[in-house]
Amino acid sequence: MGGIQIISFLAKCAKQAVDPHVLGALVISVPWQLNVAYEKMDQHVNRYTINTYVTKKITRILHENEELFMEAEVNEKSPIRFRQASGSSSFTEVVRHITCPMFGFKDVDDFISFASPHLKLHLIQTPLVCLSSSDDVYCPTQALPHALISQNGHVAMVTTQRGGHIGFMEGVWPFHKNWMDRFLVQTLQLFVDKHQDIQKAVS
Repeated sequence: MGGIQIISFLAKCAKQAVDPHVLGALVISVPWQLNVAYEKMDQHVNRYTINTYVTKKITRILHENEELFMEAEVNEKSPIRFRQASGSSSFTEVVRHITCPMFGFKDVDDFISFASPHLKLHLIQTPLVCLSSSDDVYCPTQALPHALISQNGHVAMVTTQRGGHIGFMEGVWPFHKNWMDRFLVQTLQLFVDKHQDIQKAVS
């Protein structure tokens, strides 16, 4: 979700001609097309592992705060219907019963049309590096927006064959600093160095 928010922020800044004072940005394992991501989460093993795990975590928070949600619903201070939301059995239902009413979307399709990052790539004018993996469970290879990125000189994508979703581990004992950590530091350092070079050139 963090990558989606960063891309939305950069697109909004460009659209409104606002200087965000951002030298560059890096996003990792972005689910570029949310409709594809939700479909993948509902399929086969994913539905009974990742999907179920995330959904139970969210509904558990609702149940832990049932009194608060019920009071807000009775007083018409919350658009969320607790019984429907707490009974969600998949992430798509979480979006339908929580995200959509909370933020004013008509339905899941309306939310997907607004939030899918690939629809905002053409607006970005800030240097953006995207790291993705071909075996990302949320974003399969066919959903990677290579064509759209190739049309925007401010955006670059690095795609690895393996890496999963925010994984990119390496070595026999993959619990130390990994390839993703090094890539992140090197990319951010590149943004800083480039900015310093520009500052020297104009001073």
